[in-house]
Amino acid sequence: MICGYSVIFLSIVLFLIGIAIFISKKTFIMMLIGAEFSLNAINLLFVFFSKVKNNLDGQIFVIFSLTVAAIEVATGIAIAVILYRKHKIQKREDLKELKG
Repeated sequence: MICGYSVIFLSIVLFLIGIAIFISKKTFIMMLIGAEFSLNAINLLFVFFSKVKNNLDGQIFVIFSLTVAAIEVATGIAIAVILYRKHKIQKREDLKELKG
């Protein structure tokens, strides 16, 4: 059996890594990866506490959350590809050029 503190610690570390990636990186793809790290850290906690409480609600929520995350990533990558093809924009600082 895995110790509960180790799962909570792992989740906190993954969440902080995701936030650090999201803040420090300037490309859209890396920002999406950072957001996914943070979301998966939270999902890990939902599954863990669902297992501890012998309740499936947390695991069902994670399934819906992963579905929404997949849609979010697909939409984000599509927007990034369109921005790159039309305006050759890869970094978030370059978005200031698009203001009208």
